[in-house]
Amino acid sequence: MHFTKIQATGNDFIMVEDWAGALELASEQVARLCDRHFGIGADGIIQLRTPASGGAAAYMHYINADGSLAEMCGNGVRAVGRYLVAQGRIEELPGGAEFAVETLGGLKELVYDAAAADGAGAFSVNMGKPELLGTKQVEDLQLAAVKMPNPHAVALVEDFDFDLAQVGRIVENATAVFPEKTNVEFVQVQNPLMLKMRVWERGVGETLSCGTGACAAVVACASAKLAERKVEVEVAGGKLQIEWQADDTVSLSGPAEIVYEGEIEVA
Repeated sequence: MHFTKIQATGNDFIMVEDWAGALELASEQVARLCDRHFGIGADGIIQLRTPASGGAAAYMHYINADGSLAEMCGNGVRAVGRYLVAQGRIEELPGGAEFAVETLGGLKELVYDAAAADGAGAFSVNMGKPELLGTKQVEDLQLAAVKMPNPHAVALVEDFDFDLAQVGRIVENATAVFPEKTNVEFVQVQNPLMLKMRVWERGVGETLSCGTGACAAVVACASAKLAERKVEVEVAGGKLQIEWQADDTVSLSGPAEIVYEGEIEVA
């Protein structure tokens, strides 16, 4: 199997062309490919398939590292954008390009700015409208529930001096509160224009970045009047620019980079 490894602020993906939709990977195969010791290593696998919508450049079939199917991945959409541009599948306009990617969470529109991110280029994606689901409680933790459209639970923290894996795992699996399980964002408000975030992703564990999680964090903080609607979010893998726009949709911007290509036997 030919693959391309792509990272977007540290969220890394195995990109595979599967335009006919013929590649079916079992959960065990996905876990093995995503394993950082015995496989390629990634937060998930993206299979590029032919979209049902004639207005999209590709359909993104995204599978988490544990083999579970995800509705959406903001950094994954930007990684798809990077791949499509690099493969010449997108006609570049002067200074960039505009196109759409189909996902289980709907059609996502991207803008590629070739001059952004110190010459590496950056991708902005319209993530659609968030759904605020109010405050939830897991044990003694107060959480703002937001769908982007995948589920998120945002917790405000003063610092990150705690066992994130332990707390993240408890919240993710609190199915009495979050029936579909949930992604968990731990957010420290630096000022109204800057958030710091660490994330525990559903089906993956702690990752260096989460695009939909950063969007959920800004929506939660802006709703609570703790942040503006246009905010920079610092994650372990870099910085993302989030804007909760006047039309209620959320824009996610940041770089995406091809790391390497290769061949691997799928057992």
